[in-house]
Amino acid sequence: MLKNKNRKILLISNMFPSKKYPSYGTFVKIIENSLVSEGWDTKKVVLYKKNSKILKVFGYLKFFTLTLNSLLLSKDRIIYVHYWIFSGIPLLLFSPKNLVINIHGSDLLPQKKIQKYLLRVTHKLLYKAILIVVPSEYYKELLILKYKINKEKIFVSPSGGIVIPKKIPEKNFDPSYISFGFVGRIEEAKGWQTLLEAVKILPDNFKGKISFVGTGSEEKKLIDISKTLTGHLQNIDIKILGAVPHEKMNSVYQKFDFLIFPSESESLGLVGIEAMANGVPVIGSDVGGIVTYLKDQYNGKVFQAKNYLELSGILNDVFEMDNKSYMEMSKNAIRTASKYESSLVSRELSNKFFSIIEK
Repeated sequence: MLKNKNRKILLISNMFPSKKYPSYGTFVKIIENSLVSEGWDTKKVVLYKKNSKILKVFGYLKFFTLTLNSLLLSKDRIIYVHYWIFSGIPLLLFSPKNLVINIHGSDLLPQKKIQKYLLRVTHKLLYKAILIVVPSEYYKELLILKYKINKEKIFVSPSGGIVIPKKIPEKNFDPSYISFGFVGRIEEAKGWQTLLEAVKILPDNFKGKISFVGTGSEEKKLIDISKTLTGHLQNIDIKILGAVPHEKMNSVYQKFDFLIFPSESESLGLVGIEAMANGVPVIGSDVGGIVTYLKDQYNGKVFQAKNYLELSGILNDVFEMDNKSYMEMSKNAIRTASKYESSLVSRELSNKFFSIIEK
C-alpha cells in the first residue's frame, strides 16, 4: 500500500508526557520508544498538557496546524494516530491512504460530552484506516460490535507492553500490616472513591497503608476525604504521592503487597500488568481489559465494579492469607506479566507495520 519501503512513521497524538506531567499520555511515549528500538524512523506531532482553557485552545490550534503541515510533507510515512477522536480532526480535511489508528480507553467508551460528540464526527476515519490497533481482545470485540469493522483490519497490541524488572526484592508477606496501592488518574471513573468507601467500613483491627499514585481533577477531593478518614481510622495510614515518573514506578510497585484497581472501565489496564511484573497481586474490578489477564484466586482477586461492600470484604480476607498462599499468587502474577514484555510487544507491532509496507 505504501510505495516507499523505508520504515517511516509520523506519530500524531494530543497527549504526550512532559517533565511537568510525566504520566500524561505515557502509553504513547512507550510505543514511540518501542518502534524506534525496532529501527523505525519516527517523527511526531504531539500536544503536551496545558493548565488553562486559553492555553488549551491555542495549544490545539497550533497542534492542528502542525499536523496538517506534517501530513502534506509525509506522504511516504505511515500516519499513526493516537487518541483519534481529538487528534484525528485534521485528518477529516486531509485523508491519508496510509492511516493507522491506535484506540485508547475513552476513544470507544467516551465519558464526557465533547468526547461523545467528537466520536460521532470522527468515527468515519475508522473505515479509512488500513489498520486499527487496540489494547485488548475486549476492545477488539467492542470495535467489531459497535462499528462492524472487519476483524482482519484490527490488531491487538497491549499499549507498548511493560518493562520486566531485572530483579525483584524477596518478599515476606506480613498479614498483620499490609501495604495497598492505587495507581491511576484521580478521576471518578478510576474508582478511587470505591476504594475509600471500602476502607471506611473495615473492622477496627485493620492495620495497613494505602498509597495513591497519580493526579487528576478530583485530587483535592481525595485529599479532603483522606484527611477525614485518617482522623477516624487510626490504624490506617493514607499516603498521597502525586505523579511519579514512569521509569521510577517499579520501585513504587515493589513497596505494595497488593495493587487495588477499582476502575469502572479499562481498555486494558496496563498498571495492573506492571504491578504483576513486580510480583504484586491485583485486586481489581470485573471490567473490560482487566479481566483479560486478572484471574480470581490465581494472580489476584476480582470484585464487581463499584461494589465497595465486596471490595471491603476482600481487603479484610487478605489479612487471613498465609505467606505460602500469597507467594504462590505473587509468582502467578509474574508469570502473567511476562507475556506482556515490551520487547515482545514492540517486535509484534513492528512486524505488523512492516507487513503494511510490504503490501
